[in-house]
Amino acid sequence: MPWTGYKMMTKINKDNDVIIMGGGMVGLTLAIALSQLGLRVTIVDKKTISMRLEQQYDGRASAIAFATARMLDALGVWKDCDSYAGPIEDILITDGHSRRKTSNHYLHFDHQDIGNTPLGYMLENRHLRHVLIEHATQQNVQFMVNSAQDLEPQQGMVTMQDGQVFQAPIIIAADGRGSWVRRKSGIKIDSYSYAQHALVFTVHLANGHDKVAHEHFLEEGPLAVLPLPNNLANIVWTCKAQRAQDLEELGPDVIQEELMDILGSTFGDVTLKSAVWRYPLSVHLARKFGAGKVVLVGDAAHGIHPIAGQGLNLGLRDVATIAQLVQEQRQTGMLLSGQILCPKYERWRRQDCMILATVTHGINALFSNDIAPVRRARDVGLMAVGKLPPLKNFFMRHAGGDVGDLPPLMRGEKLRTMS
Repeated sequence: MPWTGYKMMTKINKDNDVIIMGGGMVGLTLAIALSQLGLRVTIVDKKTISMRLEQQYDGRASAIAFATARMLDALGVWKDCDSYAGPIEDILITDGHSRRKTSNHYLHFDHQDIGNTPLGYMLENRHLRHVLIEHATQQNVQFMVNSAQDLEPQQGMVTMQDGQVFQAPIIIAADGRGSWVRRKSGIKIDSYSYAQHALVFTVHLANGHDKVAHEHFLEEGPLAVLPLPNNLANIVWTCKAQRAQDLEELGPDVIQEELMDILGSTFGDVTLKSAVWRYPLSVHLARKFGAGKVVLVGDAAHGIHPIAGQGLNLGLRDVATIAQLVQEQRQTGMLLSGQILCPKYERWRRQDCMILATVTHGINALFSNDIAPVRRARDVGLMAVGKLPPLKNFFMRHAGGDVGDLPPLMRGEKLRTMS
């Protein structure tokens, strides 16, 4: 047996059922769900709560699919998000293959075709983060400001920088794309870096947006105009990396002018209301979603192109799945165990993640190609979907996250609270 003298002399804290490494939106939501099941949950993060609450605005907003909104409502969170959320009642997709020449073919998704509920909502990440922190605190989730220096996945044991050692039946890796927990668990990823960057910022639209999300496909990548409250919109402008860098360096006045040139008179005057942030784009998928007692969620497990606005929704489906599996473990009297949980979790989640990663990758490749035959094929495809109601409704339900084998939380069913 190897010498582990230091740990033998160090008291191991076993007071947690679940330790969540990472206090982002996915980690916070999972902590809330598991605490409602009566579990003792601790979030470990380098940032204090006050630092997260005061975190500088980074321009990011998330599309919340209506199935995700149902989940947040079932957790009691959505009522505090609603005033910040911009409903997406319609989605308008146009193929603007040339800057000054938009295709005559477009695709219009109208929420009334499938019900009275919006297809989704736009919500700035800072507002969602604040609400989640408030709810996690109210539900006695423990927050530990610390950094890990060692991890033993098979033992579910984490050693912190200050020497404290913690052990739990389940360790959750919710520490993002560059996940330290994933690397320490020996889990490799398959990844691809796009030659694209996204410029992200907020604008005011003089003519408003009528609760319509616009996806305008350009030669270098999509330009999304996403509705926020008060006639504001979140812009996600994807273009080639060098052009994005050039635009950023030219400054906000040039960006505003270029944006107006592309959008024309649709929204009236478009005025920048924030700084402009630039993010490189990539896709990745972990080769497995756990090891030992470690389970990967959110960006630690997968990351996709933002073209469909599904990144956070994918991570919150992870949360709903884990909550359901943990609830079943407790109801059947099974011991709480990441080693038992992970195979079931991976079987439930991997196909969804692979399909969405593949589809978003393919859509980006298809619509970023300005070769004439490809362009004509796109236009025919848009026209065909628009004229076939069953196919159109299928795509709308996908946009709303209301397809596939959904966990009960995603259907709006509350967890069965246990103590």
